[in-house]
This record gives sequence, structure tokens and C-alpha cells, in this order.
Amino acid sequence: MSRTSTLSLPVLRVALYEGRGAEPLDGAHRFALMQTLLDKGYRVTRVGSGAATAAAARADDGNALAVLGRFTERQPAEAVGAESGGRVWFRDIGDQTPDGVAALVEAIRADCEVHEPGKWKPWFPVIDFDRCTNCMQCL
Repeated sequence: MSRTSTLSLPVLRVALYEGRGAEPLDGAHRFALMQTLLDKGYRVTRVGSGAATAAAARADDGNALAVLGRFTERQPAEAVGAESGGRVWFRDIGDQTPDGVAALVEAIRADCEVHEPGKWKPWFPVIDFDRCTNCMQCL
């Protein structure tokens, strides 16, 4: 895959689902899951009952979405949006460790063609070298 095409790849977002049809996660486990996934560069949103679905937890923009939860009802393994073509994966995480859940998300990411998180480094050109503070943000 060429370097220029990676910028046009969709992004895999992760939703920790604790709404209707799923058991809530305890606070410490939720924190550890979110911390692990965020540290690996994934975009993570928590979706609970009564909460409006955030735009970050949707796949109707052509991006991919992994919905993780302790589901009490059977979920399809994968779905595709009719209009946008955005793909959605549902995975029951049960009592998996945060590293186990991260491996599950990584397997989803490897299965589809999406942008690999954490690989892009921001680049800011220095216009005025007299004002350069040597912050290394340009690397």
C-alpha cells in the first residue's frame, strides 16, 4: 500500500456500548479498557443508555466502527451501512482483559482496510526560524 493512499483510508472508531441489551462495565474495568485503547491510538466513545449517540460513535460517514460490550442479546458479527458503506463490527468482550480487548480490536483493524492508529505524526512547517522554540513538533 502506498504512503499517499493511507491518508484516504477510513478510520476505525471504537464504541464501548453499555446501553439497552448490554450489561454495564464496572468503572475500573471501563477506565482500563479506555486507557488501553486510547494509548494504542484508537478513537474511543462510550455509549450508555439514555445518552445520545455521539457523532464519533457512528459509521454513516464511511468510516468503520467496532462496537464492544457485554451483550445480553445476540448481535450480528458485522453490518454495512446501506448509503455510506461504513462497516460496523459487534464483539462481546465478556470479562476479557484490556489487552485481550485491544487484541480483538487490532484483529478487526487488520481484517479491514482502515488507517492504522498512532502511525501519523503531526508535521508543522517552521515559517519563521527566528521564532522556532525547538519543540520538535515538526518531526
